Amino acid sequence: MSISERLRKQGYLVADGATGTELIKAGVLKKGISPEQLLLEKPEAFVKIHKSYYDAGSDYVVANNFGASRTKLEEWNLDARIREINIAAIKCVKKALKESGKNAFVASSVGPSGKLLPPLANVTMPEIIDIYREQAEIICNEGVDLVVFETFTDIRELKAAYIAFREADAKLSLGACLTFDTNGRTLLNNTPEVLAVAFEATDVLFTGVNCSVGPVEITSVIQRMGEYTNKPVIVKPNAGVEGHSDFSPSDYIEQLDQWIAAGGAVFGGCCGSTPEYISAIAGALKGKKLKKKLEYKKGTHLASLSKVVTMGRDLPALMIGERINPTNKKDMIAELAAGGLDAVKDVAKRQVADGADLLDVNIGASGVDQEKLMPKVFSTLSSVFDAPLVVDSTNPVVIEAALRSYGGKALINSTSAEKGKASAVFDLARKYGAAVIGLAMDEKGIPMTAEERLEHATWLKNKAIEKNLSPDNLIIDTLTLSLSSNQKESMETI
Repeated sequence: MSISERLRKQGYLVADGATGTELIKAGVLKKGISPEQLLLEKPEAFVKIHKSYYDAGSDYVVANNFGASRTKLEEWNLDARIREINIAAIKCVKKALKESGKNAFVASSVGPSGKLLPPLANVTMPEIIDIYREQAEIICNEGVDLVVFETFTDIRELKAAYIAFREADAKLSLGACLTFDTNGRTLLNNTPEVLAVAFEATDVLFTGVNCSVGPVEITSVIQRMGEYTNKPVIVKPNAGVEGHSDFSPSDYIEQLDQWIAAGGAVFGGCCGSTPEYISAIAGALKGKKLKKKLEYKKGTHLASLSKVVTMGRDLPALMIGERINPTNKKDMIAELAAGGLDAVKDVAKRQVADGADLLDVNIGASGVDQEKLMPKVFSTLSSVFDAPLVVDSTNPVVIEAALRSYGGKALINSTSAEKGKASAVFDLARKYGAAVIGLAMDEKGIPMTAEERLEHATWLKNKAIEKNLSPDNLIIDTLTLSLSSNQKESMETI
């Protein structure tokens, strides 16, 4: 049975608790020594802690890969030992599981790379993906049942880690967490709603929250997420720091029903939590039938880094700013060809000021290297404006370049009912968690009758479902023609 099957059958998963504070309490982790260095010197300390969590009832325990990317290991002059450290971490968990004799799973915890994206620094998302790719290949080759991305403060970096691991292993179960401050936002201003929406269309097993706050404060964060995702939500709040417990196991249990009502299905502890906390959680969940009570907000949700926009039936119409387009704009073409973005930013600023809810981005023009420039455009606009972005291109390579540089949930404009084209675009939407505009036409052009367009729309819907993309993430454009082009069009529209 896989871990995803366990989650479906059991209805919940019990995660583990803190490792760092347990190492401090045991007296083995001291100032000036990194957990990764300690892993090489005293692996038995990790095995003991991991086993204590399995014995307490954890369905999975994470290995100490959290700070084992090359860039984090560089801070301790351990980057040359990246393979050795990651393998050693996984072996410790596997040994602990074997010693426990439990029917449970082996996981890895992967944390931030230590690099900052714009506007704080100039590292790009593709560069962050490359950082995680190296660690992903090691972990996936060693073999784990689950990888959980934990304590991220920038959803763009979280998305980069997800992309790297998904490309390293197409089937490995993944979980995605951000850490939120007491104001309900990350340090980079991401919200719980944005996290939920950004990963809802992807194939992650669960999304949620770890670290940062205690069990009471984390409840409101989970409730905000629950309105925008149907995926299981992971809840791993802090108990305290430096081995000092500010919250007791009973404080966790008192919040458990509220977490479940909001969609919580994976439960554990972060800083300061101990096997006693996990044992209490496991005991409270035993035999319990979990049921989400919070209603999911229906519609097609899109997200920038800090804002969710929803469209759908019975909702107000949204305005899409479509002026980031170089057609018949010589100055913009020249600037884009030279790699400049001042004109793009100026147009975006004016459209947002005029009430645009979304920004359509089209940089197709002679002399413009779209594949190279589109990531820069998406990175720049997403770090400055809170309107979600629409990637406007007929080239799947350009579309993917944009999506690889975006932390939120974008809209792809567009695909038609052409078998090869639609399949490629829906695959990209599923991989990167995007929505798609589907044109009610095929390679023969725009049909003249409403019935034919409905056939194309139905085909697009069925193809999206076949590609595991929810119909909520498909917007049909019926391609209504103007009366000046065809007088009969008015009746077909009706």
